[in-house]
Amino acid sequence: MEGDTRSARFRPNRQVLETLRNTRAMGVARRLGTIDMDLVSRLRDGAAVLDGQADHGYIDDVAVHWARTGFRMTEEDKDTSYTRSLKQNVAIAKVTDESGLVSEAYRNTPLAAAVEDWRGVISRYADDLTLTRINFLTGKGHVLEHVDPPDQNMIQCLLAGETVFDFRTRSGRQSYRMKIGEIWWFNTAWPHSTRNDSDDLRLLLHTRGTLKDEILQAPEAEPSEATTN
Repeated sequence: MEGDTRSARFRPNRQVLETLRNTRAMGVARRLGTIDMDLVSRLRDGAAVLDGQADHGYIDDVAVHWARTGFRMTEEDKDTSYTRSLKQNVAIAKVTDESGLVSEAYRNTPLAAAVEDWRGVISRYADDLTLTRINFLTGKGHVLEHVDPPDQNMIQCLLAGETVFDFRTRSGRQSYRMKIGEIWWFNTAWPHSTRNDSDDLRLLLHTRGTLKDEILQAPEAEPSEATTN
């Protein structure tokens, strides 16, 4: 098994385990579409205002979100190979709050306008859009295998750098390589890791939402690579 998944298991109750099983039944990955390169550039340029404002120690945020879904994260859970890979390689900037309102620090900025356009695009694929954030991953950086809360439901778009998501599922390992401007939904309730194969900073835009029924009924995306190991 790659990495240390203890911090992603925590101490679930029966209801949360049922939610986790139901979430995994939704599949692994769906490629939803693309955004145009003009919007990619606006989002990427807008992210420049986040320099120095991203949170490199957001493990407490991870713990809070897990608690909302019924898991308890202990202090021991906050110091594993997975959480250390987060602290070393990843920073997060929240562009909106949980209700979808743009954070006060970014209101009336080009970034706010670009994010609103982004949310307009993905409203074709998902309802109940809430938190939008930008995830920064260092060049050649990685995040070890873990499981996200089962209500994460993040719609994602690569803005800069490179990224590969590796999933461990019942049918084997599956890898998905994103291209800049592509819109994806990944079911991160499955054990997964991610990496940046480039030397450049990776910028990944996330918005939490609920996929529309017609999207869930469509065929899943084929992995870039798949093994039965």
